[in-house]
Amino acid sequence: MYLLFNPFTLRKCLRDYINKYAKQARVIVHLKGNLAKLHHENDRLLRENHRLKQMVKDKDERITQMHTTLKNNIDLARTIEFNSLPRKMKREVERQIKRGK
Repeated sequence: MYLLFNPFTLRKCLRDYINKYAKQARVIVHLKGNLAKLHHENDRLLRENHRLKQMVKDKDERITQMHTTLKNNIDLARTIEFNSLPRKMKREVERQIKRGK
């Protein structure tokens, strides 16, 4: 019974108790700091991901536009080439087209 009320023992027990929770508090503060860093990094990565997706979308639209332009130019070149043929050759090409269908 004497040990429980001994001021030195009580002081040591109290100091140990406080130190235990002080360490836990430091760990919690450290973890909260890490969580804030991770949250910040996550936001940055989300912004970068959105930017990259937008770039891919823009490039895809540009490729589609260029492909359409290329197809139109090829069709125009074929039409010009066909129109520059003599009549006899035009008729022959038209016959081949009809047979192919």
